[in-house]
Amino acid sequence: MEKGNGRLTPGYNYQLIQYNETAGIQQMYIPYESVMLSKTGGPRRLYEMNNYVDYLPGFSNSIFRIQHDTCFEKYRFEYNVKTLSYSDFRATRDVSDAVYNQRFKESENWLIFNWGYKTFYFAIIDKKTNHYKVFKSIRDPSCNCGSLLHFIDFVGDQILLEANNLNIKSILSVIDPNNQSNSAIDILNNLSGETELNEQFLITCELCLM
Repeated sequence: MEKGNGRLTPGYNYQLIQYNETAGIQQMYIPYESVMLSKTGGPRRLYEMNNYVDYLPGFSNSIFRIQHDTCFEKYRFEYNVKTLSYSDFRATRDVSDAVYNQRFKESENWLIFNWGYKTFYFAIIDKKTNHYKVFKSIRDPSCNCGSLLHFIDFVGDQILLEANNLNIKSILSVIDPNNQSNSAIDILNNLSGETELNEQFLITCELCLM
């Protein structure tokens, strides 16, 4: 798509458009040079909080905040390796030597940022203090594929995780390596192990950076 083919904004192409049915276009944010025919990343790259919206563009390490009719870079995640660009991905489909598949989830007080590089990683950020911790995930042992941790979404300030009886011990090894939640671990360990059925369940976790 060349400049001028935007459906709502003839002459301009923007990733975010603030539109009012009565007054029309109010604001336009984050221009792009070409339409991304292919993209990586999860479906949730935009979150609305009480008085702002956070947005992660495709193939980007920066989360932008839209607040009070302004748009600014709120978070930037930097690595010591290159980040996959859209042009490189479209040309080669090769993700073996670059950061890719960036996505995030957030609540009022917490933000979880995921990315891939050789394997899978996620960072938990305390939005009040800006303290953070990076975790290395592992492949799901129940299928030896994908990322072990499936963050569904926040429920208040608790994160909702999807698990099953085959991978719960591995999930606990990542989210609670020091066995700090003793009572919960005993219950979850009793659910682990092979059965005739692949038992699916959900876990809610309170986040804490130690």
